[in-house]
Amino acid sequence: MGGIEAISLYSTQRAVKVLKGASDKIIEEQFIAEVSTMGRTHHYNLVRLYGFCFESSLIALVYEYMVNGSLDNHLFKSKKRAILGFEKLHEIAVGTANGISYLHEQCSQRIVHYDIKPGNILLDSSFTAKVADFGLAKLCNRDSSHITMTGRRGTPGYAAPELWMPFPVTHKCDVYSFGMLLFEIIGRRRNVDVTVGDSQEWVSIDYPCTTRGQPVTRRIDGGTPTTTDLMEHIDVIPKYHYVKGTNGCPYLVLGSSL
Repeated sequence: MGGIEAISLYSTQRAVKVLKGASDKIIEEQFIAEVSTMGRTHHYNLVRLYGFCFESSLIALVYEYMVNGSLDNHLFKSKKRAILGFEKLHEIAVGTANGISYLHEQCSQRIVHYDIKPGNILLDSSFTAKVADFGLAKLCNRDSSHITMTGRRGTPGYAAPELWMPFPVTHKCDVYSFGMLLFEIIGRRRNVDVTVGDSQEWVSIDYPCTTRGQPVTRRIDGGTPTTTDLMEHIDVIPKYHYVKGTNGCPYLVLGSSL
């Protein structure tokens, strides 16, 4: 949907996201989604929007610059994997949860992100997690039980089932995506990887193991004792994934207690 470039503005680095798409309508929808949501927020774990340009020749957004890029690069790129240890990954998970909780529970209007994944979790100079990319986000009334959807949203492998099937949609679809992200943080591998034979079944295979409190390191390549420690701290993981429909799924107000 667009490229991102770093610029220097008043001696401070900023990230400029130039929006591009298959049609003017798609570009405009993404622009409106990002400005209408990010313009209402201010939280330590959300990327800050500083300004925008909406001209016939250029549609762009100006964000704070995140020097360490995305969590995706640090989890899955072999040259960067060693940088983040257990403690920092735990902080990133908690920070992400706090950012999502703010969107759902603390904004004047609830904001549903719809695309929580490692590629949309950016890291600053201290590796603080900040939720980014609100091109699919939507405002909704807090007292609404369900959200009206127009078109499919989310990324396969992270999107909740109700986003792809005719089930009622709520803000808890972000909770599902966060849970999928946590599995990838723990395993440092993608949940869905066509190059690995059993990866499509990985989440369902490991789920009973985590709920019974058994060590998960036997299923995770390169696991260490601290991997099990991480599972003990992040006990929100299994509470959403295998609930039929959306009833009984947790709210992300647990971030600070993880």
